[in-house]
Amino acid sequence: MKDELRMIEDKVSSFASSLSDTLFLVTADHGHIDAEGVYINEYPEIMDTLLRLPSLEARTPNFFVKEGMKEVFKERFLDRFGDDFVLLDREEVIEKKLFGWGKEHPLFKEMLGDYIAYSKSNKTLFFYGEKLKSMHGSMTEDEMIIPLIVFGR
Repeated sequence: MKDELRMIEDKVSSFASSLSDTLFLVTADHGHIDAEGVYINEYPEIMDTLLRLPSLEARTPNFFVKEGMKEVFKERFLDRFGDDFVLLDREEVIEKKLFGWGKEHPLFKEMLGDYIAYSKSNKTLFFYGEKLKSMHGSMTEDEMIIPLIVFGR
């Protein structure tokens, strides 16, 4: 990672030195945190309540729950992950405008599951594959605050 950052710094520096009367803004679209990965499929008592694998983000999973299992899912999920995740039902997600304001995508409500969970810790719910060491996509301060570097030439 250090090598990649040095390479980026060198390229920005080289580019900046070729210009004059220029203000540079360097930023990111999100922050990152060190992640502690958990495979949710290792919890059959939760998986048994789901219609399909969670979607969206590993740090903010979207859950479609089997008919008649919503309360069971909620109880089991909060029992296991309640210290690390906030669980909102679809009505709360819509009411809180979790996905922003403005014109709603025509398929938004169809794509929105019964529950969304967002991490309030470093826990990350993976469904398959390699557990990543660094993540983003939830609402911790470190994920929402982004760097801004400003310099002139």
